[in-house]
Amino acid sequence: MVEIIAACDVYDALISPRPYRTTPYDNRTALEEITEMAQGGKLSLEVVQTLVSHNRKDRPHFRECRVSSEKRGIPPADNLYGVIVEKEMEKEIKCPNCYGSFIKKKTYKEGVEYICYECPNCG
Repeated sequence: MVEIIAACDVYDALISPRPYRTTPYDNRTALEEITEMAQGGKLSLEVVQTLVSHNRKDRPHFRECRVSSEKRGIPPADNLYGVIVEKEMEKEIKCPNCYGSFIKKKTYKEGVEYICYECPNCG
């Protein structure tokens, strides 16, 4: 059940407007992104196959659904989802909503440093 909710949550996040991306992903590109996540072990491949099969016209059984690894979709132009900024290439990043400057925030979990950017105006 948790795997189904996780895949649906990611799918919904991709196809919906977000503060860091005002233009949502189209259906094809969103499915390609979560397929890549499943191939990397971050989501259940079986659950992603089911989601892909429900998005096909003929709606094949999920076990018969073949998921292509070829990417043909194009992420939105103003997409900041998954952007990693290396230290030597850091520069000011502007919010696509209000054009304010993002604030760099560091968090640590189990000894791993995570960097995210947050708009002080939009949240």
